[in-house]
Formats: sequence, C-alpha cells, structure tokens
Amino acid sequence: MKRTLRVWLLGVIALGAASVQAQGPLCSQEFAAAVTRAEGDSLPRVATAVARAAYEALEPAMPARRAAREFDDRNARWLDERGLLPDGWRTDRLDGDAWTALLGRLQTPYGLNARSFDAPETPDDAVGDAQAALARGAREVRPLGLIATASDNPDRVSFTAAIWNWSPHPRLLVFRDTLRDLAGDPASVAATIGTCAWSPQHYLLGDEASVRRYYLGNVDTEMIILATDRSGRVQAVPRSEQVNVLAMTAPQTRSADVVAVGFAGPGPAVGEVVGLLTSVRTNIGLLDIPRYLAIPTQ
Repeated sequence: MKRTLRVWLLGVIALGAASVQAQGPLCSQEFAAAVTRAEGDSLPRVATAVARAAYEALEPAMPARRAAREFDDRNARWLDERGLLPDGWRTDRLDGDAWTALLGRLQTPYGLNARSFDAPETPDDAVGDAQAALARGAREVRPLGLIATASDNPDRVSFTAAIWNWSPHPRLLVFRDTLRDLAGDPASVAATIGTCAWSPQHYLLGDEASVRRYYLGNVDTEMIILATDRSGRVQAVPRSEQVNVLAMTAPQTRSADVVAVGFAGPGPAVGEVVGLLTSVRTNIGLLDIPRYLAIPTQ
C-alpha cells in the first residue's frame, strides 16, 4: 500500500492564529538585505530577490515542488522550484500582471483574493508591494506553537516548533533560535517562534517525552525532512536521528535555523493521542476548533 506523506495535526486540538509582527514596516531588515544583495541588478532581478524574501518570511523552509526552468537569476530559480514564478516570467522586463501574479501566492492560498499591483519602478516600490502582500498573508496563517519542556526540568525548553496546517504545504516547522527558559511564561516562548512576519498566538506546552511519543511512538513511522531554510532537498531521516532532528542536533539540521518535517506511515496510536491530550497545556478554546483545523483547498 502506498504511504501518504502528512503532518499529524493533533486531532481534536485546534491550530492557533498568528500574531503579525508589527514593530515598524514588516520585515524591513530582511527586505533591505535582499535589495542590498541585488544591488546593481536589473529591476526584475531585484523583484525576484524581494519576492523570495517575502515568501521565506511567510513560509519558512518552503519545500521545492519541481526542477526549476533555466534562469540565470538564482532567486527566479528558487521561486520557480516552488511553483511561485508565473509562466512567461521575463528577466529583462517587468510588467504589472507578472508582478501581481508573483505576489498573488502570498495571498490566495490563505483564502484571500490577490491584490493588484502596478509594475514597480524602483526597488522601494517593489519592497512596498511585497510588504503589503506579505502583511495580508501573515494575518491569515494559523500556526500553533509547540513547546516541549525537558522531562527533568519543566522550566527548560527542549525544542520548539509550529504546527503549520493552513498552508499549501502542511508541515511541522522546527525552530532553533527561540527562548529556552520557560520561567512559567509559555506565551513569551511562543512569541519567539516564527519569522519577522508572524508568530503563534496560541500554543501547546507539553513534556518532551509525551510530544516525542506522539510523533515518533509508532515503530513504522518515517520522518522526512521536506526542506530547511538552507536547502530544498528532501531527506529521509534514520530512526536513530529522529529525536535529534526535533532537537536540531542531527547532522542534517546543524546548519539550519528552521527545518520543515513531515511524517509517513500510520498515525499515532490511541495511547499516544490520549497521552498527549492529557499532558499538555494550551491557551486555545475548544470552540475555535472547526476554523483552526481547516486546510486550504487552493
């Protein structure tokens, strides 16, 4: 029987909404860095650099979907590998329809109608358009923070992740650089999960042993690294390294800050589900479940 790749979404627990990072213009440092790296390039190349920065902020560790077409623009290739670059994209000129289509995937997968944009005339125009599209998408995503604490010290955070369902690529996003001292304040830890564009408002807090049993308890479970923020290469994870991937200490994750993980095989057994549900704390209300368990159809 063919196995289906999926992320297990904690059954009857809801996915949280996102808090849009709102301290100044959205992701201004990331966009400025993208423009700086593209300095001296043509405007279409600046546009792909800016668009890539926006997608990396909204969908970190975004999996590649196909082989890229032949472009001498590395950001165009990155976008094309992920199915984001419009057909007919040209590297020698930029028109409003192509630009609108490129920014559209920051919006339409999350239930929005894409906003139209004129062709940018300057790098600042491109950044402003990308920020506007990114802000719209970031308001719609629904990450649920996952905070696992050490079994021998409930104030020490072992690993953090975002359960990422409201996306064209549902996956578990494991993050490296988040707070590691719980200090009785899981909301502060959850606020450090995410990107310059979003962080989870809602979270699950549980003992690492329970969380690991939920995801890895079945002997037939296969873990797959779908992508990292450094690479779009899919990698099967040996069972001996699965725990280390969650802790970001596996060889496949040591250079990464974000790792996208999926699982293949049978889902958690009833015992794992019950064990997790009875051992976690959460700040999400049960009445929000129908909305937060939804998966986009686009």
